[in-house]
Amino acid sequence: MILVIAHDYPDLSAEGICTKNLVDLLLSKGIPVLVLAGAPPGGSKSSFQQGLLSVEYVPDPQLAHPLHPWRKGYLKAMELTTGVVEQSSLWIKPAVARGQALLKSNPKVKAIYSRAVPGAGNVAGYYLSRRWPLPWIAHFGDPWPNAYLEAKSLVSRNLKRLSFNYWREKIFRRSHALTFASWRLQDYYTSRDPAIGEKSFTLPHLYVQYPHGSEEADRGQENPGETLTLLHCGNLYGLRKPHSLLSGLARVFASSSIKPNQIRLVFCGPAQWDLSRLIRELHLQDSAVALGKVSHEKSLAWQRSADVLVVIEADVPQSPFLPSKLIEYLSFPKPILALTPPDSQVAELLKAQPLPSVDVRDPAAIARAIRQLHSLREQRQLSRLRPSESLINRFSGEIIWATFQTLLGRLNLTLDAGPVSPMQS
Repeated sequence: MILVIAHDYPDLSAEGICTKNLVDLLLSKGIPVLVLAGAPPGGSKSSFQQGLLSVEYVPDPQLAHPLHPWRKGYLKAMELTTGVVEQSSLWIKPAVARGQALLKSNPKVKAIYSRAVPGAGNVAGYYLSRRWPLPWIAHFGDPWPNAYLEAKSLVSRNLKRLSFNYWREKIFRRSHALTFASWRLQDYYTSRDPAIGEKSFTLPHLYVQYPHGSEEADRGQENPGETLTLLHCGNLYGLRKPHSLLSGLARVFASSSIKPNQIRLVFCGPAQWDLSRLIRELHLQDSAVALGKVSHEKSLAWQRSADVLVVIEADVPQSPFLPSKLIEYLSFPKPILALTPPDSQVAELLKAQPLPSVDVRDPAAIARAIRQLHSLREQRQLSRLRPSESLINRFSGEIIWATFQTLLGRLNLTLDAGPVSPMQS
């Protein structure tokens, strides 16, 4: 039996969905799982128990008058002292208290596995590990360093970086094992801290085969037969910007006979920028549209109906990030257009694929890729650019499970199947 601490489980963010997929894998192997998760203040999520799964939701505390200067200062202090951005920093204390109650009522729990982002999961795991003599596994998903990548001022960025580094070191020292979302991310940290090498493992996002339904029915509208539909799903923020993609699309119309009604670009997800304004500034209103944040189910429906699925990566040298959306895209037999630095983890994964990645800094190269995709769409040859089975297999459940078993063996742990004790109110 294992206690999983994940603030965003099962669907508050992409990381929450990734955690759910991993929990489902553990359940399929007969391992009982307790999940300690967050919930919006005043939300309607109810804790439940079903078979080998037990989920306890702990709502984020609600600050009275959150915009009051004193309250804003308190929240900022919590962010800086916990290394956790946003209101989830307030979740740590009640989560630790609830976690202690869960461990008391479930003595068969053999290990604690905390997940980040957000960092609230790992910070809560740190405090629980100090109170309970159980092996603790901490997962570093990407991008944990949101705190300083997104900071608006140099002072704020440096303070958040110091806080992040402080908590990272505490988690590295205290944990019994570490898992990382990509091979590059593990290499990045182990090269700087060789002492953690023996207890570090790469546990990437899990490939899940989502059902393929009727495309038009799923999306609720007709996909024009002669239109190439490009779809970007996911959050755009910080260094993960839409500008080069939009500039590349504008170049397509300016330098070829392709008309705006022949290519449709859809943004599905939240964005730090006013995408509609950016689209208007480049005169792309007839081709591009921003839907804003949608449910995961609607996002999957759009993925089923699009022709090409787009990944936009941050322009970070030797980027170690492996976007969970890239792995989700593999569920659909579609070309993946990945805009990423040429020396990134994503570029390395896709270099042998039918459609290699494109430099995120080069709108001209992006325009060439879009023109190629449009030409293949007209020839009904897009299927030639589908990702290979060998790439999909790298993220299969059996591969992930084998890595997890190796990790458990390193800790001399056996997670036997058995009933989950009823939760105490």
